[in-house]
Amino acid sequence: MEHAAIDGERPVDSAVSNRDGVRLGLASYRLGETVGTGGVGVVRRAIDLRTGERCAIKIARQAGAEYGDTIAREVSWLKHLEHPGIVRLRDHCVDGPTPWYAMELLDGATLREAMEGIWCRIGPAQSELLTRNGHGTHRRIGARFLAEAVHVVEELCRTLSYLHGRGLVHADVKPENVFLCNDGRVVLLDFGAAQPNHLPGLVAQGDWVTFGTWTYMAPECRSGAPFDHRADVYAVGCILHEFAIGRTPLEYAFRRKRPEASAAPPMDHVPGALSDLIGRLTAFEARLRPDDLREILPELDRVCMDSELLKGATDAVESR
Repeated sequence: MEHAAIDGERPVDSAVSNRDGVRLGLASYRLGETVGTGGVGVVRRAIDLRTGERCAIKIARQAGAEYGDTIAREVSWLKHLEHPGIVRLRDHCVDGPTPWYAMELLDGATLREAMEGIWCRIGPAQSELLTRNGHGTHRRIGARFLAEAVHVVEELCRTLSYLHGRGLVHADVKPENVFLCNDGRVVLLDFGAAQPNHLPGLVAQGDWVTFGTWTYMAPECRSGAPFDHRADVYAVGCILHEFAIGRTPLEYAFRRKRPEASAAPPMDHVPGALSDLIGRLTAFEARLRPDDLREILPELDRVCMDSELLKGATDAVESR
């Protein structure tokens, strides 16, 4: 999925001139290499020739109303959103043949990249065992990263609570769309699927785009039923679930060949409070999920304190 994951210290590719920018109606920018590609847009590093500042520019992949409309919709949302956890809009043009917008340049990595690093260090054999029990090495590994995971989710909850308060559902919350900045910010990206709250579900209409991502999509969205901001709540639960066992609830149910609603995995390595919270966030029925993500912040704080104690005890054992 496209994102603004650009290292601000890397130079723009000198082989790329501003001719690309002129051709695309971006005469004020020198475009560099492509750093992200998704179903609707391509993100390229760029320099604003007016100010010399670096930025990221998302450009519609193809001409056509479906691509241009999605870019225009993103711009319409971002223009009215101002929050440290939401990528900042710098400039835009949605009226030309190839719509685009410029956003802040972020320095860091996506949550997906961070999670893959964790599970790669654990190893595929151990991650498989982790879904079956929480003993020995797996408990220690879980403790090592749990506090970090909870901190990321806390910041994501604050951002989504703000977004929901403005009457919007992001509708595509997943690790690829959460960016961990080197300055400590946790930033939500890609508003191409966002829509006003309390609208009928919109998924997989035609073959050019899918709104949302199947494994993080709430059950009501997958069925085409009406959905609201609690679809984002479900996705947050999926992220915590994946941090805990390496898979989302749907992936776990599929591998166990069981209905999702009854496929709760063992989480002996996870503090009970967090395990219970994951269960509420990923409840099959939307009415059973928390209504406002700010409600769960005190619970996350308590879990984080418990996990810090567990991590400290674990580090002490491992250092012997």
